[in-house]
Amino acid sequence: MQSVASWQAFVLLCMIDCFASLTGFLRKKCSFATYASFYIALLLFGQVFFSTIAYKLGLENRLVMLLFRAAIAFSGLFVILRAFFANKRQLFEAFPLSLTVFWSLYFVGLLRDHFVFRVATALPVWEFFAWGIGGCFLPSLACYLLVGNSDRGQYPASIVCLGFLLLGSSTALFAFSPGLDFHRFQLPSLNPINASHSFFVLSLFSISCLANRQSSLAKSLCSAGVAAFGVSMGIYAGSRGALLAFVCAFLVIFFMSKFNKLWALVPLLFSAYLLIQFDPSDLVGRLSTAGSDLNSVSRLSAIHESVSVFLAHPFLGAGFGYHLDLSAAVGYPQMWYPHNFIFESLALGGLFLTIPLLACFVLAIRSCIGFLGHSSMSELWRIAILVQATGYVAFSGHLANVPLFWIALALASSLDPQRLAKTNT
Repeated sequence: MQSVASWQAFVLLCMIDCFASLTGFLRKKCSFATYASFYIALLLFGQVFFSTIAYKLGLENRLVMLLFRAAIAFSGLFVILRAFFANKRQLFEAFPLSLTVFWSLYFVGLLRDHFVFRVATALPVWEFFAWGIGGCFLPSLACYLLVGNSDRGQYPASIVCLGFLLLGSSTALFAFSPGLDFHRFQLPSLNPINASHSFFVLSLFSISCLANRQSSLAKSLCSAGVAAFGVSMGIYAGSRGALLAFVCAFLVIFFMSKFNKLWALVPLLFSAYLLIQFDPSDLVGRLSTAGSDLNSVSRLSAIHESVSVFLAHPFLGAGFGYHLDLSAAVGYPQMWYPHNFIFESLALGGLFLTIPLLACFVLAIRSCIGFLGHSSMSELWRIAILVQATGYVAFSGHLANVPLFWIALALASSLDPQRLAKTNT
């Protein structure tokens, strides 16, 4: 009980400090970049926060999520329409076009299968549209338009502050209601995989802030504390894929940054101290059985089946009926997608659907490589988030329910040095 009380006190003190820092930041600088960072923070951390609020208040989580996604979607639509009337040429750049082509093919295929071929789908059609458009397409395009290169370096601080307020509040509510005797950070309406990735993303933002040589000692210590919180809670949430993705993203920051690398070790050492407050045996046990437990075997079987479906339908794929056929073939009703974006795209829409998806990914990687050769380390957070999101979709989720991946693609693609030259002229 003493360890739980100390953890609760740590979270509350950090939240108070972060709220004070955010208030001071807003008083000094309420720029467009600040409001853009608010939008990004809500996209990345809002699901965990509102799911926890819904659980605490006894509300229906799906209704709360629909309202949240609707608000995000309408905000994104406003950004897109604003860009259309102000500078429509941004909408005809390579990434927005590739993104639009992918989702157009995706939804045309869905409407064709449902209304023409009368194919049964794994989810109601409206859910595919709600999460695909409201949670993935519109926010991704809005982020690409919002987070331009002209304001580079201005986002991480406010995102860290607001992100910690959202996730810190969620952790406090979790600590004071269900209790920390659970083996993982999870709620009946919140997948621990989503929570784990959210906490790790927050820690990556904080560690990236340490790469900014202009940060004061106080800000660096605050960033290190938030990073330690994010790493600890990410591990506590217990997602093996999220942990692996975080390790890869952290190594990217560590080896590409030009700052004193000892700073990066501070949050990790502090995280080790915080983790001794919990019993890590559940995560250790899950890590030791990776690849051989029932869940892993089912996912590997689903990937194998998806490859077979693609080979049988290489150009147009098998359509949305493939989802239910997959769950029947695997013998597990919840395994109706292979938990890998590439294999799902190949089986669902063949090469026609996968080529624009790969185009979005290649554009993001090319922008990251080009930016590293032309600028400072102030934007390492975008590259780190892309690595974390790629790890997410390599092991979890289906095409229309992982907003993090589509947002990360947009944030990384907006780093293109050629786009910087255009936006500054």
